[in-house]
This record gives sequence, C-alpha cells and structure tokens, in this order.
Amino acid sequence: DEFKKIADLLPIAEAQLSEKWVYIVDSGGQPAYQELLPVFTRAATLNVITLNISKGIDEEFEFMYRINGQEFKCDEKMKYSNRKIFNFVVSSASAQKPIDIPFVKHQPKHSMSFVLGTHYDVLIERTNKKDAETKVVEMSEKLMSPTNILPHLECRIISKAYGNSVIHPVDTLQEDSVERTKNSRKILETMSKCTEVTMEIEVPMRCFVFELYLEEKTKNKGFVTKDEVIQSCKEDLYMSEHDVEIALKFLHNSTIILYYPEIEPQLVFVNPQKILDVLSHLLALTYVDYPTAQSLATDVTESEMKRLKKAGLFEQVLLEKFKKVFLDDFTPDYFINLLQHLHIISKLKSQVLVRDSYFLPSALPAYNNNYDITNVTTKPLYYVWLEQEDEWESKNAVLAPQGIFILFYVHLLEQKEYKVEFTRHPKYRNALSLWIYIEGKRCTLYIINCYEHIKVYFDGPKRYCPQVRELITTTINKSSDAISAKRNHVNAFPCPNKEEQCYCIVDEEYQVANCLLCDSSDISEKDEMCWCWFGLESDSGLADIKKDILLNTTHLHDVRMLLKEGKFSNAEWFDFGLGLGLYYDTLKSIEKDYPRDTKGCVRECSGEM
Repeated sequence: DEFKKIADLLPIAEAQLSEKWVYIVDSGGQPAYQELLPVFTRAATLNVITLNISKGIDEEFEFMYRINGQEFKCDEKMKYSNRKIFNFVVSSASAQKPIDIPFVKHQPKHSMSFVLGTHYDVLIERTNKKDAETKVVEMSEKLMSPTNILPHLECRIISKAYGNSVIHPVDTLQEDSVERTKNSRKILETMSKCTEVTMEIEVPMRCFVFELYLEEKTKNKGFVTKDEVIQSCKEDLYMSEHDVEIALKFLHNSTIILYYPEIEPQLVFVNPQKILDVLSHLLALTYVDYPTAQSLATDVTESEMKRLKKAGLFEQVLLEKFKKVFLDDFTPDYFINLLQHLHIISKLKSQVLVRDSYFLPSALPAYNNNYDITNVTTKPLYYVWLEQEDEWESKNAVLAPQGIFILFYVHLLEQKEYKVEFTRHPKYRNALSLWIYIEGKRCTLYIINCYEHIKVYFDGPKRYCPQVRELITTTINKSSDAISAKRNHVNAFPCPNKEEQCYCIVDEEYQVANCLLCDSSDISEKDEMCWCWFGLESDSGLADIKKDILLNTTHLHDVRMLLKEGKFSNAEWFDFGLGLGLYYDTLKSIEKDYPRDTKGCVRECSGEM
C-alpha cells in the first residue's frame, strides 16, 4: 500500500514538501442555497464572483434552476443584476473573520475576489470581438468606480485579472469535456498567479498524508465513518485514535473537510457536496413543476411540495424519497440531526400529525414588501455592519453577512427567554413577523433582512423596546459566531437627510447618534420614538429593579443603565465579567472579539450573564 510506504518513510525523511493546495466550493445558482453555504465552508482567501457579461451591468434577471433540459425560476419576486451580485459578494466577504488555524506561517490580511465573466462568446456573437472587449472593460470600470465600490473594498479585488480589467472573460460552459477541462486549467493557472491570496501553512507531513488518505477512502461515496478511519489509520499510518481526532478537527477548521463529532454516527465528509446535494434537492421542490419533482424525489406528493413552499415544513418521510443522495450511514435521520445541530432547521411537535415536522426557513419565498407596519409607535431600529480598514480610518457600512439571517431566524424561534409565535402573515425566508409575549402581553415584532441592513419594528409598549433589542443583538451574535462573521454590527436609524448609504449611528454610552457620511445633526434627544430602544424615555422601567430579586436577561439593559448612572468605568470590564461568574476563557474570547472596544466588552459580559 502506497500510504503505508509513505508512513514508514516519514520518521527517517529529512526533506520538506512544498505543495500548493486549492479547495473549491461551487455556490450553485439557487439564492436560498447560497445563503446556507457559509455554514458549511470556512472563510476563503479567494472568492470567485461569476457575472454574466452578455447582460448589462444593471440589466435585471432571475436565477434559473436547470434540470432535465428545463429551466425554472428560483424566485418569483427577486431580481438580480451583475452590479448587485458583485457588490453583495465583495461586501459579504469583508464581514468574515480572518482565517484562524494552527501552523499558519503567512496569510493575507483579508480575502480577495476574482471576477469571472461568463458568456463571452454570446457577447462576441451579438457584436464583434473588438466591441465585446470594449464592453467588458467598460463594465469593469463601472464596477470599480468610486460611485459603486467603497474605497476600502477596492483593494480586495484582483485588479488585473485580464489586461487592465478586473473581469476575466470566459465562454459559456463547453459541452465538450476536453475543451471544458482545457478552459478550467487556464482559469486555475490565472488564479494561481494571484500571490496576494496565498496562505502558507507549515503542517506535520503526517497530517498532509492523512488528508490524501481520506480523499482515497471516500472517493466513491464522499464520506467515511470515524471508526473506519481509526481502524485503517492504525494499520496504515500508525495513528492512534487521539491522533485521528486531532487531525480531523484541524482539517475541519482549515479545509473543506467536514467533521461533526456531536452527531452520531460520527461521519467524515471529504467536502460539503454530499450535504449540499440534499439541500439543493429539497429547495428545488419549491420551484420545479410536479412531473419534474418526481425525478428528484420518488413519489413525492403535491401536498408535500405545497407545504414546503408555503410553510417551510417537511417531514422525514420526504427525505426518504431522495433515493439517489442518501447512502449507508448518511441517512435522512443523520441529515436531520445535523441540520438541527447547525440551526438550519427547527423541530416542530405537531398537535395534529403523528410525525414531527421540521421548519426550514430557506424553503420559503422571498419577501414582497406586503407587511402592514402602520400601527407601530416607535421608529424602526437598524442593525448595520461597519468595516474599518485601519484603526484611525473612518468606518464604512457594508452589507449584512451572507447566511446570517437564516441562522438568526432559527435561533430566535428556539430561544427560551420569551414565548414567540408566527403571526397570520405569510412566511418569508428573509423577513419574519412574530408575536412575542413579554410579561404576558402579546406584541408584534417585524424583522426584515434588507441586505444593506436588518430592520426591526416593534408595536409593543416603549418600555419593552430595550428587552427586544437585547434579544435581537444576542441572537445576531450567536448567528455571527456560527458563520465566523465579525461582530461588527451597530444600531442605527435612517439618515435624517435621506442620503444613500448613510445611517445615523447610535453611541449608546454618550446617548448621541451621528451620521456616517453626511454632516447632519443627530437625532433629537427628545425623540422618544428612537431613544426608547435604549431605555432613554419616561417609562423605561429603571425603577422596576427592586432589591432581593433574581435578575435575568430581561433586566440586562436596566443593569447597564444603572452601571452608567453609578459612573462604572468600562475599563474595569474584565473584573465586572468575573463578578458575574463568567469563565476566564470566555472573557479572553470577548476581549479577542472586541479589541480596543471596552464598551463592546461590557455589553457582551452582560449578554453572557
């Protein structure tokens, strides 16, 4: 056996192996599917943005799902354009935390994006070669113009992918496999020259061999059980069970190999494709016609398809109809346990049906702006993500991280602090309307993912607003951690001057709000419709904290306000956290997430209480 020979030579070998290793994950064409990718993939050093250059930069189109020679619209209400796709990917990538893995010798400061322009042959046929080249350059200039891309994001694009253009044009996917391979190799060669995205890692040779070994063991089905790995590696690579566990965790954190030890049976996936195939099939049932659905799920019923599309609900029996995607230990039962563990789905105990149902928000349609939010007495609270290139540079707003809202959706439903129920409004994957019960009173909460920001409306008494804000903030933090996104969100209100991409950012400590881009005056101190979110209004309830009562998360905001009134110094946050009973490791993790931000550290200490 070749691997055994290599393992035998490792102890006496003195040479060092230097090799380039590339991991590629295809995001597919389903928007809802793309929202789930960050859960299964690590932060990338290079993101490939695929644009259809046969269409204009602002020409709107819909994503299509292709199967059996047919095309189906993925979203009835959502329109996309090359500009929107470009800005979304670049902005979302900037929200990712830097890659944090052992053995790193050198890594780039941030991820980069490579722009691939497809359908170049279609553009040439429509015009001619010279005009096509001119149009590609023009689109490149518009994408990189100061009016389109923020200056701090401009440096995150591979600038000369093709001549002086950021767009590397390629023809439509070739049917000839030889030509397809040839074109793919050319593109990979171009990408490999992007030295600014190369990450250098020094790993033990045995770990490298172990990864190759896993590739070999799983090539026929995409996964292998941990028990099989332990048994084989003991004989072939002289690795103990402890060695295997350490190697699997390292590869899970640094490559596209997936290993979830919490889920039984313990499986090792050589890449996410096996899991993503099931998700893709499941989501496809929400937009293909009934005859086509039969090729995805044998004997699927129209009622199952309708229930999935309208309510986001399915039962395990539906997964069992995907005959082609499940195999051996990778079963529908395992898949459900995995999605629950990752907070992609939530289990619902039916009061009518014998079997349990599972709620998958990703299967729902896109929001169509039909909520009636005229009865609220507060102004909407925004969650805005800010990016700062260097310490003394001004901050810029970026889009909400890709994938965060789906996880936020499930985390909010599963939290135990407040009872929540869906209202009678239709359900959407990027907006939700909930009844939330606070001290027995039913209030309505609307949360909408606008992609530039997340918007929150609340129709309850103003004194409850701080509790709602604490709940939303805590839930966003949990979701951010799950996809390794930075916790760089802030609260804001719309710009008084209605300037584009400008927000009135709230500084809670000093009780002021300053606009991000313009010089408008901040929100009036007497505007209770805004400041009620921060407990700064007449019925804030600070006096409700009485002696000798057990505090819980509903009191978090009031505790912080009392600390402020008592002249508590944020610089003492570490002692404050220890006093709350938080572990030292938890406090060090907070310190790492909020460098030079003592106010953020205090807020996180309160949230962990």
